[in-house]
Amino acid sequence: MTGPFYVEGAQPGDTLAVRLESMVPSRDWGWTFNVLARNVVDPIAAAALPPFDIVRWSVDAEQASVVLENPTSGLAGLKL
Repeated sequence: MTGPFYVEGAQPGDTLAVRLESMVPSRDWGWTFNVLARNVVDPIAAAALPPFDIVRWSVDAEQASVVLENPTSGLAGLKL
């Protein structure tokens, strides 16, 4: 969720090791999907999964944390 990256001098087929020493969010929100990836469960079980929704997160760069904007009751205290 942080790319793509441009590496000066890199050529197709090169192998690179990239170490991120720090990251600073560029906005005060972000999003994810709320569903299990359908390609990691049995196809029959995947058909029974609920539809996915986009979930928004509030980003606090100063505290280096995120919280769900509209959490379900079980996730109301979640802070990452």
